[in-house]
Amino acid sequence: MTRLDFSHRTVRAVLITLSAGAFAALPALAAGDGVEITPIATFQTGSSFEATDFEFGPVDVDLKSSEDFGVLVDIPLNRHFQIELLYLDQSTEIELDQGLLFPGFSLGSIKLETAHAGVLWQGAAGQLKPFFVMTAGVTRLNPEDPFIDSETAFSMTLGGGVKAFVTRHIGFRLDGRLFVAALDTGNQRRHCCGDEGGSGFASGLVTAGVIFAF
Repeated sequence: MTRLDFSHRTVRAVLITLSAGAFAALPALAAGDGVEITPIATFQTGSSFEATDFEFGPVDVDLKSSEDFGVLVDIPLNRHFQIELLYLDQSTEIELDQGLLFPGFSLGSIKLETAHAGVLWQGAAGQLKPFFVMTAGVTRLNPEDPFIDSETAFSMTLGGGVKAFVTRHIGFRLDGRLFVAALDTGNQRRHCCGDEGGSGFASGLVTAGVIFAF
């Protein structure tokens, strides 16, 4: 799990945040233009893809929906553009899809680690900042089953959301994205998640967190 060492100034900003009732009386404050670190809670919808594992040829596999955590780092280029770094560490279940008439067969847990870099554009000046973001990088899929190989896939996200600052150094962030991973495993057997011709999956990703701006 990523640990963040916050400065005394940020700790003080957190204490101010806990006094939420006092914010209504505060005058509007422009958000700072510094680096933003945002620990996030995440929800990722389930998805399906085809795998050529299990000695039976192509089979349909489902990734279950999951709730987990991550971190975002946004580095300003100017007032409207930022470089965004994204890290997600998620755990979920993987199931063999046996069709509508039969329940899914659990294949155990799987861990997804995602590391991305991208660009964020944000509009407006002041406390409320709508934004659009696109990131790309890799996702590592690590099945619990020791007989199934892990796999690293190219992945990307595209979406948008809003930042709401309550002081120059602290705010809240909510966004929704399309998450896409491309799987291409060549001629491997016993691999995790793709088919011989290349495959992939798409899912929805929602994140929410507290922004600490320096």
